[in-house]
Amino acid sequence: MRPVQVVLDLKMEVELDSSWTLVATPQIEGAAPLRQPMRGTQPVTLSLPVGSLWELSGELAGFWVKRQPLAVASPPEGQPVQKQQVRLELWPLGTVRGSLRHAEKAAKKEPWPKQVVLQTISTPAVLRRPASPAGSKLCPVARDGTWRCEVPAGKLDVTLLAEGFTPAYYWGIEVPPLGERELPPLVLHKGASVAGWVAIDGGKIDPESCVARLSPAANCAADLTEALRLSSTAVEQKVGAEGFLHFKDLAPGHYALEVRQPGYATAFVNLIQVVAGQESFLKEPLILTRPLELRLEIHPALDLDGHRWRIRAYSLAGAAANAGQPRVVFDGTADDQGLVVLKDLSPGEVRVAISDLRGNRLFNNRTKPWLVDTSQVRRIEIPQIQLAGSLHLGEEPLAATLYFGGRSGDERVQLHSDEKGRFAGVLPREGPWRVQVMAQEPQLDTMAVAEVHAGESGEAFVALKLPDNRLTGRLLDVTGLPVSHGQVIVTGKSIALFQWKTADERGAFEFRALPAGTVSLMGDDGENACQAGPLMVTMPEAGAVGPIELRCRKKKVIAGTVVSARGPGVGVRVIVRGLPPKLAGGEAISGSDGTFSLEVPADLEQAIVSMQATGYGFQQRPVRLGAEPLRLTLKEGTGELKLHLPNFADLRRQEFQLALFQEGTEVPLALLTTRSSPATEPGTTSVEIISQLAPGHYAACLRKMAATPLSAPEAVDPSQCASGLLAPGQQLTLQLDSPPSR
Repeated sequence: MRPVQVVLDLKMEVELDSSWTLVATPQIEGAAPLRQPMRGTQPVTLSLPVGSLWELSGELAGFWVKRQPLAVASPPEGQPVQKQQVRLELWPLGTVRGSLRHAEKAAKKEPWPKQVVLQTISTPAVLRRPASPAGSKLCPVARDGTWRCEVPAGKLDVTLLAEGFTPAYYWGIEVPPLGERELPPLVLHKGASVAGWVAIDGGKIDPESCVARLSPAANCAADLTEALRLSSTAVEQKVGAEGFLHFKDLAPGHYALEVRQPGYATAFVNLIQVVAGQESFLKEPLILTRPLELRLEIHPALDLDGHRWRIRAYSLAGAAANAGQPRVVFDGTADDQGLVVLKDLSPGEVRVAISDLRGNRLFNNRTKPWLVDTSQVRRIEIPQIQLAGSLHLGEEPLAATLYFGGRSGDERVQLHSDEKGRFAGVLPREGPWRVQVMAQEPQLDTMAVAEVHAGESGEAFVALKLPDNRLTGRLLDVTGLPVSHGQVIVTGKSIALFQWKTADERGAFEFRALPAGTVSLMGDDGENACQAGPLMVTMPEAGAVGPIELRCRKKKVIAGTVVSARGPGVGVRVIVRGLPPKLAGGEAISGSDGTFSLEVPADLEQAIVSMQATGYGFQQRPVRLGAEPLRLTLKEGTGELKLHLPNFADLRRQEFQLALFQEGTEVPLALLTTRSSPATEPGTTSVEIISQLAPGHYAACLRKMAATPLSAPEAVDPSQCASGLLAPGQQLTLQLDSPPSR
């Protein structure tokens, strides 16, 4: 047990003489809370188990008590047990009231919304605005269009939202303790909107020169004329001194946003999805900084044919955090000395792709982009491995085109084999390569794996032998009718096994030259209305399998509500995923009252539900998908996990992978916000930092890869795990050593 002192933080100078109750709720399903009688603001000490998780709150008439997460930490090794302290905020309550009005063009007889959502605005820390309690409140609307709500007293920035209408924002609203404050009427405007924050690094916003520009986003296929037409439809507005921007009355679609102020690099959000009747609020503030430069020094300075390197560079600033696309900041060639200077960059991650004149992609840091936060120099070495090899289908030589890295890979080298199966060329690195093989006679498009090892001479030989097999079948809907032009995916343990085909109009598909062993098939119609599989199939070294039927599964609707200590869980991303082998699932965004609904396969009964929301850490829990609606509660607090890991390439060679567990349930790493410091040499360690996690117990483990991505994962060996308790606002560091060779 460890003593925990609860210190009360009364946020306004008001009297607190009455008796009240401190409530400490253990974060264990079904556990009863501890109730401690209190009087006034005197601290109280609780004795709680080390390693336990709690949520502190209170029952106090006329006051709002902010729920506070608490992780009872272990004392430092060898040190005596000392008191752990936690602060509990108490805010006196006041009343906010107001009324609704229809816009002039709206139908006057349209009924009022049943409720409005009053939500305090949590401003980003970079804006340094006074803190106010974060939360939301459902306020019923009377027949005459008026409403009223109790909220924490003080100076508040709030937004008022009625479902299907553009929100209104109110700044610096003074709410007196035990008193009332009336807001200007909320005018109900139909349509969509975009809102967000802007900040100046080391400076202030100039309301006269700081301008935000919102324009429809051009897709990749748009020509110059179309791009210019879309640009002409852009709208501009000045950014207010408080740093807030708000575009109203928008048509649904995709938009790009840029904010500029003289003397600073332009800040971008490259893709914003705008949905009819909803507001798109930017997840992160746009921060304008002094422009940066990145100098690239490429060695050798020219490619093998003596030509300049082709360079394309992308800035991820304003894209990764907002689900957008990277922005091209350079598209051209290096000079004869292999030098390139990227100018006017904003801080953020930068990707660089380098190709030769033949179109071979010899360098790409897409999976490990560089973080550019100061002007800097990067030296890029492009090794040249001389490669020779042979290609066979079964026992017969095969003439084909080989794409080392895949035809659309970040790294891609195109080679050709002759009628005797011989090929030769140059690769930029050793190690495992995913090779796409495309042939006309016989016609096939498949994947293989090549292990490239060069000695001191820098020369390597690879013999590729493709299994002479084929897999055929049909993709059918739930009634047995063919799914025309649906997608069929085959996966397996080998990195060569992630392939997909488009079925024909009769739903027929065929795969050739698949790696021998167990593979898994899944299919869909491309619109999420039909999901088929997974279906396990064993492929021989030679011969045909099929035709098989890959049939879509029936669906059911899952509904639920997200709540938090602040009120309804508004705008929460809810992801429901099945456990292997039933990996299908669905996702939804909760509405203004916290409700959501989504479709999943009808036979899915056990699942994991994950929740992601602004201001909360990633959290998940196992659920049973029955007839009753789900009720999900968001826990307060966030933390950060720092993992020291073995070299990724070393792990793959030993067929190990990272597995992360939150409260004993595995977390899909693809859903998390991570940043990496990769290992540079074999045998060295890399660092993965995972942010925006909910407090709790975490375990990071190295385990053997599953037989296929869709099969049940291998059991975890406890000796290959590191675990600990992540406290709110803290960082937990876990060290994982290389697994022993077996």
